[in-house]
Amino acid sequence: MDNLSTAAKLLEPDLYGKPDGPSRLFDSWVAGKVQDTDLRGLVPLTWLYNDSPEHVIGARNWMRLFRAGGFMIHPTSLTRPVGSLTVFRGATEERSRGMAWTETPEMAGHFRQRHVTFGKAHIYRATLDAMAILALFERRGEGREFVLDPEQAEITLVE
Repeated sequence: MDNLSTAAKLLEPDLYGKPDGPSRLFDSWVAGKVQDTDLRGLVPLTWLYNDSPEHVIGARNWMRLFRAGGFMIHPTSLTRPVGSLTVFRGATEERSRGMAWTETPEMAGHFRQRHVTFGKAHIYRATLDAMAILALFERRGEGREFVLDPEQAEITLVE
């Protein structure tokens, strides 16, 4: 990305698709090597190109990165939601308060199937104000992904 600092451009190849990419990004940001303005370019692809980004550095650290960088969209053709929003998540009860949510119960069902290896999985619904969304990403074959602070959402069991 052209608007990244020199330090961020040097770090970029170590982030995407690397199991420790989220840790490298967070540690570089905490150390002051990556600026808040760099996060808008580095966070989306670090998140999207990791199989389970939230579990690498934890929700608390991800929320620090998202909040420091401001609302993020990838690809940039997406538009920020407004008003009240209902999103869905397929997960085990232990993972029900995660950060990544989808817009349809059908896609949440797909994720529920992925999580059955961890135990009994369900579909959850979250209702929140769209301003509580930290990011909106789109993954190929998975539709739009809403990244949110689960503490700001009213989460209920659907099935």
